[in-house]
Amino acid sequence: MIKVGLCDDITDYNKKMENYIIRYGNENHLKVKITAYGSGSQLLLNFQKRKFDIIFLDVSMPELDGFETAERIRSIDENVVIVFCTSFYTISNAGKGFEVDAEDFLSKPLLYKKVEYLLNKVYKKKLLCAEEKLFLKCHKIIKGMVSMSGKNDGEKMA
Repeated sequence: MIKVGLCDDITDYNKKMENYIIRYGNENHLKVKITAYGSGSQLLLNFQKRKFDIIFLDVSMPELDGFETAERIRSIDENVVIVFCTSFYTISNAGKGFEVDAEDFLSKPLLYKKVEYLLNKVYKKKLLCAEEKLFLKCHKIIKGMVSMSGKNDGEKMA
């Protein structure tokens, strides 16, 4: 499952992204959980209750813009993938994006192929993390079995 947060003050953009993400889930036989917010403040109020794999965050919003929202998110969660969505990509925006370790910028109007690429990247990262956890768990079990047997690697069985 991929957990996706959407944050844009323009409802139509959130709806379009929801459709893209649902399409991605259907095409890849994946469960997706999408939570949409109309402002950075709403996202932050609910952020600790939810654990997102990726957040698509509008740059230009009233009250709290996307960069301020991202800064606050980063103070809580260093690992969530943040992708900015904007109609006005500038060098200044890119610099602010680097400051909060943003994964990418999407230009509006949004294109499905770019969203698909980012979701694939997040899903692959999630799979690798799950494989690593499984490996470590198996290693711990085997190590425990070896220590329980009381045998050292150099001992021979009679």
